[in-house]
Amino acid sequence: MSFDDFEVVAYKALAYLYACLKEGVSPSVDKARELTRVNEVYFDAVVSSLLSDGLVAGSVFRDMNGTVMDVDSLTLTLEGAVYLKDNSTMNKVKRVLGAAFEKTLGAFVSATALL
Repeated sequence: MSFDDFEVVAYKALAYLYACLKEGVSPSVDKARELTRVNEVYFDAVVSSLLSDGLVAGSVFRDMNGTVMDVDSLTLTLEGAVYLKDNSTMNKVKRVLGAAFEKTLGAFVSATALL
């Protein structure tokens, strides 16, 4: 499993949103994108998928062609929290990323709190 596989990017974004909520920190779309380590087009595609599946809520701004121009105000939904905890693929990604990702995630949430 590669760091830029779709499900890995989705896991990182969901985990970041969940960690921010637990810490009482307003999530930053820019920090979430930075954490996932993928380009903006890829990140926006993942977020669009998470939005359409009801796993996250937020605002997506598209141009006249439907291309994602900006993503704002992301938050985790109850469905997203359950998916993150119960989905077998998300659990596999969590195991693969391991403790190193948990530390990185904590650092990103702390950095977000300072914004």
